[in-house]
Amino acid sequence: WNSISVPASVVEQPGHSHRKVASPLTGMVKQLFVHPSQLVRPGDPIAELELSGDALATTQSELLQVVRELEVNQAELNRVEKLVAEGSLPEKNRLQLEYDRRRLQTQRESKIQQLVVLGLSAEQVQDIEESRQLVRSFVIRTPEVASEIKAHQFSPNPIRQTGNAEAAGEKNPAVPIGDELCSLAFHAILFLEGQAFEKETGIISKAMEQAWPLAARFESDQDTGLRRQDLKILFVDNVIDQTNRTFRFFIALQNEVLLD
Repeated sequence: WNSISVPASVVEQPGHSHRKVASPLTGMVKQLFVHPSQLVRPGDPIAELELSGDALATTQSELLQVVRELEVNQAELNRVEKLVAEGSLPEKNRLQLEYDRRRLQTQRESKIQQLVVLGLSAEQVQDIEESRQLVRSFVIRTPEVASEIKAHQFSPNPIRQTGNAEAAGEKNPAVPIGDELCSLAFHAILFLEGQAFEKETGIISKAMEQAWPLAARFESDQDTGLRRQDLKILFVDNVIDQTNRTFRFFIALQNEVLLD
């Protein structure tokens, strides 16, 4: 057996370790549910907005108008069908109402899609139709993550704290569409970024191709130190640093939670 030792650092996964949570709607921050450094699960509430966008209110009102017209159309269709069956009215009266109903149904589906695009969920749109009330507030929640690493990231007992906008230091701060509300750090899986010399390209490449097991020894104030075995190289950088003639390679590292 022959082995080599190279320095490495624990780094984040670019493009995966940080996720920006933006406001999908225009409104005022009504309530905050989190604080800095709090651990959250997918689906946990982050903030509640009191909606103030004209587009959302207008589209909701137009949807309710279409729903009312559909009810009137259905009632008239029921009445006309009986008269047509009795011969009191011609068939074209019923057909005209059928055409109107299809047109209204198309408008309803279009308004529903517009509300979904504006940020409402299907459940919220359904509630608008059933309750005949406009949605006036919107709760922004932690997004979902990949199922294969979800269990390693989130604590079963996260800290929960409820506050309002004034408690956060601002009085009803306005939030336009796309404005960043917070940044989530997702550190379930990290990288070990190794730094090898150009002359070690062959053995590093072969270690990746053959899936040879690697061991990582972490600096520690303990005598034994911290070691992790059976690690595998994910990929090797395709660029060699022209100054120090080194190249990077990366190893997936499961993050271990010491304290929540």
